[in-house]
Amino acid sequence: MKTTSQHPLRGGLLRTITRTTVFLAVAIVSQVVAAVDPTETANIGLGIAIFAVVVAIAFVWGLIDGKRYSFVTGALPWLPIAALTAVLNILTTAVAERIYIGDLTSSIFSSLPLYYDLLPFFFGLVLFPALAGVGLGQAFRRPSSQTQTAEPTAG
Repeated sequence: MKTTSQHPLRGGLLRTITRTTVFLAVAIVSQVVAAVDPTETANIGLGIAIFAVVVAIAFVWGLIDGKRYSFVTGALPWLPIAALTAVLNILTTAVAERIYIGDLTSSIFSSLPLYYDLLPFFFGLVLFPALAGVGLGQAFRRPSSQTQTAEPTAG
């Protein structure tokens, strides 16, 4: 029986694109839900629920990565995923703000500096639960064939 050995980083770009797209979809849906919210003030409960969804998605996907790959191989793709998600979150927030206030004539880049302080928050919101998931996933990982091989004892 021939076993195929696939490099664990193979498909890393596809994983990064897929996961970043999912987080972008969550950001867009959250902006739409916030826009149709009938309350005049900030809906804190909605914000916390959205953050909980992001944390849960990152944690579960990190858990899956931790079970499939070594810690480093499972954790490394989460750096660009978290960075791209943070940047895309502030972009969607800036666009949503322009649409909400009805000012589509000015550039969104004029309001981006207002959101730069949120970059580390969004980065951490994705990265830390994912790393926790990868770490916990290591506990459920099957031992690799390299760790199962032992010297036969003379008997």
